Parts: sequence; structure tokens; C-alpha cells
Amino acid sequence: MSIEYIAHDSDGNFAVCVVNITVPDYTPPFLSCPQSYVVELVEQQDSYAVNFNDTRRLINATDASGPVTITLTPETAIIPLWDFRNVTVVATDIHGNQAFCHFQVAVQPAMCVAWSLEAPANGIVNCLPNDERNGYRCLATCNTGFRFTDGDQAKTFSCVAGQLWAPTSIVPDCVPEDTNQAFYDVMATVDYTADGPVSPSCLSQYIGYLGTHYSSLNQVLSERCSAINVKMEITFHNTSVRVKADNEVVIGYTIRIDPVVRQTLLYDLCGSTLGLIFDLSVPSTSAIIEPILNVSSQSTSNQCPSLQAIRSHVTRGFACDEGEVLNSLGESQVPRCLHCPAGTHASKTNECIVCPRGFYQDLVRQGSCKRCPDSMYTRQEGSKSRNDCIPVCGYGTYSPTGLVPCLQCPSNTFSSLPPRDGFKECQRCPANTVTYAPGSKLLDDCRAQCPPGTYSETGLEPCAPCPTNYFQPLEGQTSCIECAANHRTLRP
Repeated sequence: MSIEYIAHDSDGNFAVCVVNITVPDYTPPFLSCPQSYVVELVEQQDSYAVNFNDTRRLINATDASGPVTITLTPETAIIPLWDFRNVTVVATDIHGNQAFCHFQVAVQPAMCVAWSLEAPANGIVNCLPNDERNGYRCLATCNTGFRFTDGDQAKTFSCVAGQLWAPTSIVPDCVPEDTNQAFYDVMATVDYTADGPVSPSCLSQYIGYLGTHYSSLNQVLSERCSAINVKMEITFHNTSVRVKADNEVVIGYTIRIDPVVRQTLLYDLCGSTLGLIFDLSVPSTSAIIEPILNVSSQSTSNQCPSLQAIRSHVTRGFACDEGEVLNSLGESQVPRCLHCPAGTHASKTNECIVCPRGFYQDLVRQGSCKRCPDSMYTRQEGSKSRNDCIPVCGYGTYSPTGLVPCLQCPSNTFSSLPPRDGFKECQRCPANTVTYAPGSKLLDDCRAQCPPGTYSETGLEPCAPCPTNYFQPLEGQTSCIECAANHRTLRP
């Protein structure tokens, strides 16, 4: 805008002064992205080529200054199956102000297509149309020499067009049947009373002292069990210690039985003998382990209090290493240890438990599942790969599953830092507040509308009063209206 001043004198001289007034535009365009979407594949393929320019007609971008230029990054992409791409939309006005928004495109199999049910490791899946011809019924079986850890000979999966697989879309892997035999342990937990407070530094000294007796005790206990004319090798396999109270210590002994002839009856007879020896309620039988029942202060160079065994608890039975579960073959056979497959972990109840959502396990023979990185989650239980962890929705987005692809929060709602499994719906703004645009990320984005007589760049607080000779009768406005000719206001 230019204003021209002209000055005249009485002699006809004049001068001209031109003043240019420029109102800077720092307000970005209004921009609304298309909603995120999923490309569902009916025919089996590993990836899908997507041209994101096809969504330009769904982009809404306006600015009071004039035309707006739209750019998409990337414009095209080849998206692998089960993956997604973020697309950034930039709207630029004639003054260089920019607004940004994002949407996502994912590629996955259509619901209830036979090829989407992956065969288990060391097994196969056979699918046939169901009787109603509106879906599939699939049978998963293991190859010869392999089995499911729960003992099922086969597992059935089914789906109806447009619906998910039941009971799940992840088939558990098959594991080898010919594995190591289980070992047999006697676990004795002994409570000791101390003649003074026990410091944590004493625990390792107690362990060191007890270890000096294990060699001789191994021999004595082996002779006791070998009295049945079968050589039995008994070893102290592991020792744990903890302070139960200031003057009470609990020590756990794991004794492993290894007979020359592996028969369940021999394990049971020796286990029963050792259980009786460690039963402190029968003093005559526990006399041979006296060296580990009374620990004198001198054994720790008088640095720790003496210990006196007062009670015990004994359990025994077959066991496996971490990540393995017992496969019972009948009472007369020594059980074998099955390896828990990927997507599961071994529990204390001797079962391979599927990893819960938000966790995965890509290795076999594991005692726990791996947690997905922050802001990532899995679609379902039993995930077998780190790639199954996908981003969750938050920071202005949500989805029905809480996972990508995410939708923008509608106007007058918001989402911020997501919970572990993502936002499944956005949070509504407090009463009498609204947002300027969809996709709000903070509670602070919820603001009251400017009351009549005021305005702001967004129509929301903070607001400025209309200047003199301007007015605004409506709320939530971005400008004021100039008074008609020959009219003015008495005040701003």
C-alpha cells in the first residue's frame, strides 16, 4: 500500500513524497491432510507401488494472500508387505509461509485371504474354502520329527470374508522332538539363624566356605544313592543365598542326580534319599551334611556371624534349562526338554507362553520376551520378529487399533504423548474451548474463541480488541470490519 503526500507553495512550487506501507504476513496457510489409509492386497505379492499424488484432490489448503503451492514428500514409494510410509505435505503461500501435515499409507493382506496365514517353522499349512464358500478353514501340521509344544497334533485356523483369522493369525512354530533328556534336581531350601546382624558382604563369604565342602559331600551322597547297586553321580549344582531378616539367612542348594542308567525309578529312589537327608526334622539322617548346617564365625575369619540351620524345605523332580519345557513321555520314561519356539517364552508352570502384545521373541529357547522399543507395539500376541513392533498413534493422531496408519485428531480434540498401545481415540477439549485445526497435539491447543469486539490470527485466544472505527459482532473471528463511510466508533 502506497500513500502519496503533495506539498504546494504560493509560487506554484510543489513536492511529492511517497510512503510505502507493507504489512508483513507471517501466518501460515490453513492445511488439512487426507486421512491415512491401508492398501489391502488380495493377490499375494511382497510389495506394492503407491503414487501419493493421487491424494492431492483430498488435500485442503487455503490462504488469504492467494494461491498455495502443495508439495508431497515422497511422491511415490514401493511399500513392502506389512510396512508403511509416512507422507509429508507442505503448503507454501506467496510470502513463503509454510504449513505441514502428515498422513500414512500401509500395505497389508486383505482380511481372510489364504496366503496371509504363514506356515510355521518346520511345518505346513493347508487351506480349503469353508462349507459356506465365504472364507477358509486351514490346518497347520508339523513335519516328521517335530511337534507343537502343547502336544496338539494339528491346529485349526478359520476366517470369514472381511474378518480376522481365529483364534489368531500367527501359527506357533514346530519344535524338534528328539532333544536332550531332562535332568533331575533336588532343591533344598535351608533357613539359618545368625548370632548377629548379617551384612550383604558376608553372603559371598558364606558361599565360598560352603563350596569347600561340596567335593567331599558329592562323594558321600553319591555312595548313599549308589547303595542300590547302580552308580549315581551326585553334585552340588548351584547355591543361592539371601538375607531374610537381620539375623536370618536363607540358602538354597540345588543337587543334581546323574545315574549311569537313566530310569525314572532310579531318579525317584535317589531323590527320596536326598530329600530325607536334607529334612532337618530327622536329625539322624542329616548328620552327614553337618559341615554345611553349622557355619562358624571362624570360617569367615571372624568377619561374619555364625550360622545355625533351623529348618528346611525340599522339592525334587525333572527340570530343563531356561527356555525349555518338559515333554512327558509316560511314567516309565525320562522326559525330554522341548525348546520353546520364537514368539514364546518358557514359564515357571512348564509351558511355552506366547509373548503378549508389545513384546516379541525372535529366538528359540528363551525365558522371557523382548519388549518393543518406546512408542512401538505389536498387532497381536505371539510376535516373532522385531519388525512386528510398529509405531503407535499419538501427538495429534489416533486409530481404531492405536497403531499406524494413524488418523488426524478431529477438530476440538487432541492427543499428546501416547500410552504404550497408542491412542484409539482422541481426548476432547475442555468445555468452551476449541482447536484451530485438526491434528492438535497439546491440551494448550484447546483455547477459547475470541469474543465479539476482538480478533486474532486464529480466531482463538489470546485476542486483541478491534481498533478504532472497526467492529466485530461475531466470536472466533480473524479480523475486524471497518465502519461504513461517515461512521466511526467511540473507542476500540
